[in-house]
Amino acid sequence: MYRVGHLSKHKPAGQDRYRAVLQAAVNVHRSEHRMDPIRLKSIKFKYQRVRFLSLDERDQLIGAYAPHVQPIATMLAFHGPRVQTALQIRWGAMGVDMENRSILFKHYKTSTQQAVPMHDRVYEALLPLWLKAGSETGRHVFLNSRGVPYQDTRKSKIPGGNPLKRTHATALKRAKIDDFTVHDWRHHWASHCVRAGIDLITIQRMGGWASLRMVERYAAVDFDHMRDSIAKLR
Repeated sequence: MYRVGHLSKHKPAGQDRYRAVLQAAVNVHRSEHRMDPIRLKSIKFKYQRVRFLSLDERDQLIGAYAPHVQPIATMLAFHGPRVQTALQIRWGAMGVDMENRSILFKHYKTSTQQAVPMHDRVYEALLPLWLKAGSETGRHVFLNSRGVPYQDTRKSKIPGGNPLKRTHATALKRAKIDDFTVHDWRHHWASHCVRAGIDLITIQRMGGWASLRMVERYAAVDFDHMRDSIAKLR
């Protein structure tokens, strides 16, 4: 009844995320009160598309962005956060920690957070920004072309859309790449994690997905990767 009354406007994948949260709460309650297991039936949905670039295309597209957007694109490509998760991140231990070379991603969509080691390419891209900011913690890492933080459209009553949409479209034309959205950087990152041999549970935690089921679609995106994997058997 709740699904019919409150979740009808959500796609099946979104409805299933609510079910996953409820299942987690049920599991905790069951464990604390020694109750029999209760399994909430998953809501079936078709996996969303998976789109990723070759390594050459990745670097070509990053270089095609405006200079102030290139560090953002580098973070998206090598860490895979949701766009607003990246745009609203700040300097310091609760965000980008340059001293320890780590990043604490706060995943607004799933109300979780996860600290991850910073990729070398991301460190190199962020270092000039860190020095320009005077190594002062608490400030936004990324600023727009006017030198001010990006609007957080997640909390706006009148969403302004993706702040990188226009500059992304321009970069695509410069790089001569088609059919690749800003959000596809997240698919790109997860797909290349799989190709690099990173296990799905680690990808789930680093990427802030609510369930392993959301990550499984990346496990069979590349036939060459499967060929390389099967060749490892002895």
